[in-house]
Formats: sequence, structure tokens, C-alpha cells
Amino acid sequence: MTKFVAPHPLSPRQRQLCDVIERLTADRGFPPTLAECATVMKVHPSRAAQIATSTVKKGWLLREPKVARSWRVTRPDVKADKRS
Repeated sequence: MTKFVAPHPLSPRQRQLCDVIERLTADRGFPPTLAECATVMKVHPSRAAQIATSTVKKGWLLREPKVARSWRVTRPDVKADKRS
């Protein structure tokens, strides 16, 4: 039998960050900076950076190194756990 395992779940703040990035990208046509995300989320920019780092580690967020405004929300692969 194949059982689908959910990807790493997001905390409420991580989910909020992903939502903010998706919304601002859709509204403006380009991704926001972390400072802009922090303003919308009403957190300090260093806290937004911590949230982003942990979200990247979980596979839900990507950023091009040394490229401004390159945040992209991704959906990590759902891995199958095969059990007999």
C-alpha cells in the first residue's frame, strides 16, 4: 500500500510569510523584499529573516543568491511512503 506523507508543515508565521510573498508578487508583478514582508506582517525585519530561513529549510520558499527580490513560494514534493 502507498501512503502519502505530507511535506514539512509550516508554522502560522511561515504560512503568513508565504501568503504575503504570493499576494505582493501577484499585486505588483515582482516579489517583495523581506523588509516589505516584515512591514506587512508587523514584525522586525530580522524576525522576518529568521522566518524566511526556516521556511527555506522546509522547502517552501526559494531565493536566488545575490539577486534582489527573488523570493518564490514553492510546494515541496509529497513523498510516497511504501509499506507492504
